[in-house]
This record gives sequence, C-alpha cells and structure tokens, in this order.
Amino acid sequence: MKGFMIVGATYDSCSGSLCGFLLHIDGKPFVTESVEQAVITAKECLHNDLKDYDNVEFGHYENLVYGVNYDIEVQYKIVSLDGSVVLVNDFLTNN
Repeated sequence: MKGFMIVGATYDSCSGSLCGFLLHIDGKPFVTESVEQAVITAKECLHNDLKDYDNVEFGHYENLVYGVNYDIEVQYKIVSLDGSVVLVNDFLTNN
C-alpha cells in the first residue's frame, strides 16, 4: 500500500442533512504514506469535531472511525490511493 487519504461524512439527524468531504489540513488535501498516521489524524479530527457534543460514543469498523450521539454522526474513512484494503483495527487496539 502506498499513500492514504481520509474521506469524511457527517449526518445531522435534526436537519436530515448528509455531507461528504475530503479531509484538508492547512488548505491542502491530507495525504500520508503511513496508514498509522492516517488513523491517528482521523481520530484527532474526530475528537476535535465532536468536542462540543455530550454523550458521544466513539468506535471503529473495518476502514473507518466514527463518533455518534443523539444529534450527529461523523465518520472518517481511511482510503488507500492504490485501492488496497485498509483495516484500522490493528492500529486502534493499542491506541
């Protein structure tokens, strides 16, 4: 595997809106050579995005990390630029 990006999605149950996006940092698309760095960055962004919400449940599944409460759900999916399958479980077990 070579090169990873983070694709995000938010769902607001109050308004029914769904929004997809590509993670940008400092105005540039986030790309890293390390899947571990992609997972760490996704977790940091997720916690930052949901810091103002109460009762947030965090988790992970296959190639994404997520946070959800009664009103909003945010997901960050780790994707490989070469199309390889990415599994985040190995990187979240000890973090």
